[in-house]
Amino acid sequence: MKKINKDIFINKASKTLANILDSFNDLEVLNVEDLVGEAALIIIDMNNGFAKKGALYSERVEALIPEVSNIAHSFNKNKEIPIIIVNENHPKDSMEFKAYPPHCIAGTKEAEIIKELEDIDNKIVIGKNCTNAFVVEEFRETFMKLYKKGIKKFVIIGDCTDICIYQAAVSMQAYFINNHYDAQVIVPIYAVDTYDIDEVNHNGDLMNVVFLYSMIGNGVKVVKK
Repeated sequence: MKKINKDIFINKASKTLANILDSFNDLEVLNVEDLVGEAALIIIDMNNGFAKKGALYSERVEALIPEVSNIAHSFNKNKEIPIIIVNENHPKDSMEFKAYPPHCIAGTKEAEIIKELEDIDNKIVIGKNCTNAFVVEEFRETFMKLYKKGIKKFVIIGDCTDICIYQAAVSMQAYFINNHYDAQVIVPIYAVDTYDIDEVNHNGDLMNVVFLYSMIGNGVKVVKK
């Protein structure tokens, strides 16, 4: 990479980010009721360790609970299409702990899905030991079974926008495109979020804008809400 002039970079980047943010106002708004019956819902990492209490707890993720719960219960009305819930479920010696503090260890309260989703009766809960749900064989098999039954839309909600949501959404869409499957991954802006920690230069709002825009560039259908 060539040397970057800091002042020029910040000035140009600010204008670009402003343009991207403005473009989000023109995104489509989808009615959940219109999707029920023709789309599958995938909820990622709405477990206690992120949304309630733990080393990686975020108040921004906790604030997602009402929206996620509302969408999930709307989809729950169609008993023929299960809701896929993917949650962190690490062994004590997980390799992921080289990058992140120990969290959501199997058998602990942190690894359990939030209570607001416990009454979803047509759910399939799949554990994962890394940030990308797509690499979990059970997850791939589950959404492909739905695709083969005629489900061609997959709505992904939860956290974190720039990590687990991004990796799953982009990986799934790339998989569909590569295999010539007529399927669409959908991510609603108001049903995803990421954490905010100044000490590690992780600006939640910035990460949301950049990674949602990148999802669009990778073929994911990002919608307003």
